Amino acid sequence: MKHLTWRRIPDAVEEKLRQKAAREHQSLNRTAIDALAKGLGVERQEVCSRTVN
Repeated sequence: MKHLTWRRIPDAVEEKLRQKAAREHQSLNRTAIDALAKGLGVERQEVCSRTVN
């Protein structure tokens, strides 16, 4: 899985993402990925989380 850095995100987009993340009790990252996938018509694949013991 790749890591991307986004720059110059419009304030209105950031605010909507933050509101949606808070409303859905999700991380900002997951919310942004879900929004991108939905907007592009791509089915989001679940990713296994790493755990540290």
